[in-house]
Amino acid sequence: MNRVLYFSFALVWTALIFHNSLQPGTAEQIKEASGLLSGLFSLFGINPKTGSAIISAGAHAFEFFFLAVFLAWFVRSLNLTRPYFISWSLSLLLAVFDEFVQGYVPTRVSSVSDVLIDCVGALFGALASYTAGRLFQPRFSEIGIIRNSFLQTP
Repeated sequence: MNRVLYFSFALVWTALIFHNSLQPGTAEQIKEASGLLSGLFSLFGINPKTGSAIISAGAHAFEFFFLAVFLAWFVRSLNLTRPYFISWSLSLLLAVFDEFVQGYVPTRVSSVSDVLIDCVGALFGALASYTAGRLFQPRFSEIGIIRNSFLQTP
């Protein structure tokens, strides 16, 4: 049952990533988003163009952080060796494919820097999954809360 649940999380999150990538960005939407955030940027003394780049990078890292976490849960449930490396590798593969597809969407461009940001976000997600497994698994096992869960480490 857990495998299906973990696979479902990863699949839905991947679909969400690709749904966002397939949306053409119009100049009006970009201008509207920049207008909403320009007050926040000026409060911190950030150039609006730089602020938009920071938010875009953060969104990429956020998406792939959680993709790596969900993939780590799933791969861990399969009892494969090196589940965190596998989850990071799958996330990287999906990031490359996502940027490739994005190159064919009107008003969108493919960017190697986006893939690198995705890669870093996925790396932190895989590391967070590994750390959570190391920190929480012994405590939960002692009191009998979990058995054969994604938190258990080999």
